[in-house]
Amino acid sequence: MHNDFGNRTKREEFRYQYKGSELLPYAERAYLKYLRAEVEARERAAALLSDMGVRQNDPELDRCRKDIENSGKIREQCSVWVHQFHREPDREFPLELGDVTFFGLVGDPTPEDIARARKFTA
Repeated sequence: MHNDFGNRTKREEFRYQYKGSELLPYAERAYLKYLRAEVEARERAAALLSDMGVRQNDPELDRCRKDIENSGKIREQCSVWVHQFHREPDREFPLELGDVTFFGLVGDPTPEDIARARKFTA
């Protein structure tokens, strides 16, 4: 779906089942992340446009436009997911590896996880 890889291995063929109620907080977090990025890009663009010394073809202004477009598209996708997970909290949604990483369902290892892993590699 979102973060799929070109060279597939067996790991990428896994399907992970999550209920809408489990996915909702992650979708809301992603929505807010991309909303924040879009707003920040719009504010940067507004500041540039209000500066008469900045030309219309300034590369930074072009970067702002691209950031607005990219963040806005993903924000819109996230808003649909939030809506859907609200509507069907008990439905199971099949996720691929890219979906799991996009939503951040698997977090960074804790210090305890790292310590346990070191025991196995020592």
